[in-house]
Amino acid sequence: MKKILRYSAIDIVNILSFLFLACCPFSILNKNPKALNVIIIYVLLISVTIFLSIFNYKRENKILRFLYMWLPMFYLPFVFNSLGQIIPYINPQILDSKLISIDRAIFGTDVTIWMQRITTPVLTEILQWIYMSYFFLPMVLMFILYKNKEFTNFKKLVLTLLLGFYSSYIGYFFIPAMGPRFTIKHTIPLEGIFIGDILYNFLDKIEKIKFDVFPSAHTSIALIVLYCSYIYKRKIFLFFLPVVIGIIFSTVYLRYHYVIDVIAGFIVAFIVISFSNFLYRKFVIIHHRDAEEQRKY
Repeated sequence: MKKILRYSAIDIVNILSFLFLACCPFSILNKNPKALNVIIIYVLLISVTIFLSIFNYKRENKILRFLYMWLPMFYLPFVFNSLGQIIPYINPQILDSKLISIDRAIFGTDVTIWMQRITTPVLTEILQWIYMSYFFLPMVLMFILYKNKEFTNFKKLVLTLLLGFYSSYIGYFFIPAMGPRFTIKHTIPLEGIFIGDILYNFLDKIEKIKFDVFPSAHTSIALIVLYCSYIYKRKIFLFFLPVVIGIIFSTVYLRYHYVIDVIAGFIVAFIVISFSNFLYRKFVIIHHRDAEEQRKY
């Protein structure tokens, strides 16, 4: 029988991740005074997580339940951007040369250079839009599951996504790299036909961290969403499949990633999916309300 505890698997993953990320800046305060703001924010996030978990556990309140279930995904943009205040000071190495060497050893050339032969404004425009869809893909599946009151599947999806994102962030700590758009000289520019260029520049400006290459989170998260859609919503899977293929292809075509990053993304997705299923089944914390909520609706 699964043990009933107050905190869910999602709570524990978030709290442990926030604790780790709150401790990291202490070692760089002398190098980056702004790191103190990062510590304060993570303390607040831990407090909010604990507060929502306790009150959601004790009370029957739809608003609290909605916040409790959805907020973990809205923490991620802050977590991602905060890495820009941490990683360059903890690990100032830029390891693109290692990743370039691996790609060249496998393929005998720089793949993004080779892809210039198929580069066209129309294809660039289409793939830039597909690349952007990555930011909405998880939310679409989450919305469908939540709307259908499939709360257990919703929580499993969120848990797997969080593990996928945090695993990628760990990779950024150990192998900081900027990607071929910064490190490899290309002779053919990436130009769209409508607003592809605007999207490309917009993403570049809002990213507070540029060392987010290995592994490819676009690959791992897109594959996680694809897998979960296959398990939970087979009809949605058929719609997601070409989008996910396009996202993965676009990561290299648009020069955001090396191919080895994409391969690492596949590996991360496989490990995270396996571990998430194990974690949810064996260790954590299925709130006793899961079954009750399902019966109510």
